[in-house]
Amino acid sequence: MAIDYNNAKFLISCLGHGVSFEKTLTLGHLGTFIPKPITRKLLDHYSITIGDNEQYLTRGGSEDDEYSDWFFYMLGCSHLDTMDYSDYEAATVIHDLNTSIPDSLVEQFDCVVDGGTIEHVFNYPIAIANAMRMVKVGGSLILDQPFNNCAGHGFYQPSPELFFAALSKNNGFEVIRVIVCEDFPCSQWYEVQNPEAIQARVILTNKAPVRVLVAARKTSSFSGFGVWPAQSDYKRSWAKPAKNENSTTTQGRVGLVEKLRRVAKKINHEWYWSYSVRRNANRGLKERSLANQEHFKPVTH
Repeated sequence: MAIDYNNAKFLISCLGHGVSFEKTLTLGHLGTFIPKPITRKLLDHYSITIGDNEQYLTRGGSEDDEYSDWFFYMLGCSHLDTMDYSDYEAATVIHDLNTSIPDSLVEQFDCVVDGGTIEHVFNYPIAIANAMRMVKVGGSLILDQPFNNCAGHGFYQPSPELFFAALSKNNGFEVIRVIVCEDFPCSQWYEVQNPEAIQARVILTNKAPVRVLVAARKTSSFSGFGVWPAQSDYKRSWAKPAKNENSTTTQGRVGLVEKLRRVAKKINHEWYWSYSVRRNANRGLKERSLANQEHFKPVTH
C-alpha cells in the first residue's frame, strides 16, 4: 500500500475534477514510492499550483520518505487520518474493515482514499460500504485496486463494472472517472466505459498486471446496500419477457460449414470440442484487449 507514479498522477488529476482533500482518511498508512521531482513534473503536467504547500516538495527526512503524509498535505489536506487493523504502522484509527464502522466515523471525511487495502479484506461488500459511508455528502471516494493478472496479491481483483454498479446514483454516488493502466510508471491510461451504457461486458485479457483507478463523488447519504448491485447484462436479460416454451423455430437449410462441423463431431468429438473452444477464445482476443477503444478509450490526462 503506497503512493507510486500512477496513483500519484491519479490523485493529482482529481484536483482538476474538484476533489477536496481538506479532511482525508487513507485506508492503511500509505507508503510513498514517488520521488518529489517526479511529483513536481506531474503537477506541471496538470498545470496545478499548490502555493504555500510547495514546502512539502522541498522538505526532506526519513519520516517524509517512509509515509505519504507529505503528499496529501501537498494536495491541500489539513487533517489526515489513517485507518488500519492494528497500530503497527502508526495508524490513527484502528478498525477491522470486515465489520461495520461505528457511527462516529460516518460522513466524517472530505475524501477517503484506498491505495490498495480493500482487496485484502475478506468481507469485501462490508469493506467498500464502510469506505462509502465515511465520505461526507459532496466528498469523494478514491480507489486503487488490482484489475487483471494480479491473482495472489490479495483476496480479490475486481472488475471495473463492480465500481460502476456499487457507486451508482441509487447508492448515493456518481462516478467521476474509472481508469485502467498497466502497472508500471508512465503507462498508457484508458478510460473504462460503463458496461451498462455500452450494453456490453468490458473484459480484459492481457499479459501484464493492470490496475483500476476510481474516483466517485458522494451525492447523498448512504447507509448500506439495500439492494445488491447486479451486472448490467443480467439486468437487461431479467427485464425481457419470459420465453414461451411452446414456441417453435423454423430451421433453414443446413449449410456446408455446418455439415462439416457435424461430420467433425462424429469423427472425433473431443478434438472438435477442444478446437472450437480455442478458436472462439482466439477470435475474441482483440475485443478483450486494451486496443478495443469501444471499451477502453486512451487518455492523456
